[in-house]
Amino acid sequence: MFRIRRRRLLFLPLLLVAGATLAGFGFGHHGRCGRDPARMERHVTAFVEDRLDDLEATDAQRQQILETVKGLTAEMKAMHAEREDMREQFLSFWDAENPDPKAVHAAVDARIEKLRAMAHKAADAGLKVHGTLDAKQRAEVSEAIRERTCGK
Repeated sequence: MFRIRRRRLLFLPLLLVAGATLAGFGFGHHGRCGRDPARMERHVTAFVEDRLDDLEATDAQRQQILETVKGLTAEMKAMHAEREDMREQFLSFWDAENPDPKAVHAAVDARIEKLRAMAHKAADAGLKVHGTLDAKQRAEVSEAIRERTCGK
């Protein structure tokens, strides 16, 4: 039981950091072209700062967490910038008379590996945030996530 709870606690800060980052970069929102990366970064930073206010984070915690989030958002911006190239590559496969199945699958595999690497970086960021917060703050994050996701 403790092992499951501990894993859940390790996952929650990851969810907070990754959720803030992904929300700020508009993943999952289709039909919105030309997003301003600087604006998205400001949105993420404001979201995280607001949550740190709720947690009554110390200046040291705030600085460390904001640095972690800034590093993660920089990675996300770079990955987001590659989306258009990826889209064009897949459109070229689609527009070809006889697309090369090996090339299509290789492109899919390459994208999945980039997503996997980003997920691991987000997990590392979550672990770093977990280590930065005290037990009471982690409990508050857990409660906030449960309320937001209707979890128990």
